[in-house]
Amino acid sequence: PTASPTATPESHAMCNTVIIKNDTTLTEDVKCNCDIKSGPLITLRKGADLDMNNYTVMCFDSSTTKTDACIRLNDRRSVVKDGTVRNCKTGILFKGRGEHEVANVSVEKSTVGMYLDSWKNKVYQNSVVADGSGITIEASPWTVIEGNDVFAGGHGIELLESVTSAKITGNTITAGGECIFNRDITDEIFTDANTENCS
Repeated sequence: PTASPTATPESHAMCNTVIIKNDTTLTEDVKCNCDIKSGPLITLRKGADLDMNNYTVMCFDSSTTKTDACIRLNDRRSVVKDGTVRNCKTGILFKGRGEHEVANVSVEKSTVGMYLDSWKNKVYQNSVVADGSGITIEASPWTVIEGNDVFAGGHGIELLESVTSAKITGNTITAGGECIFNRDITDEIFTDANTENCS
């Protein structure tokens, strides 16, 4: 007899539609069928913190579409810590007014590991693996990128524009492109004690 095709498992209830406005701790993995809907899997608002509690937020490996972001940070002063995001176009997307923090998060199988498009963010002690840019910073003054391990097919840390007074220090960067690529050479960027292994 012919084996029946394997059914796609159901998406977790938190997928796509959940906007978190209060501090939340995950109690299980959040796995989503991103072929059905490809918006951010989880969005944080109003300064909500997400303790991932060593769980994973991801698109199913069987999904042929990668969602725009595993986690999107809106408004200001959200914190994400202690977990894994996997198999999304962007692992974590920083938006809103900024002052967000992401720490001890592993980003896997992403196109862009983290994309920062808000002010005064802190990114520290994370592991980022990306096909393209590891960490992209755009219009994000006073940002701190510290103590991260970045493995990127493109540039390791890519600064696009309006990235004044950024501090990039103590990171280990392995990239197919430049370790730290600064598109706007007039920006004031402080770099120190980064270990670089790039093209």
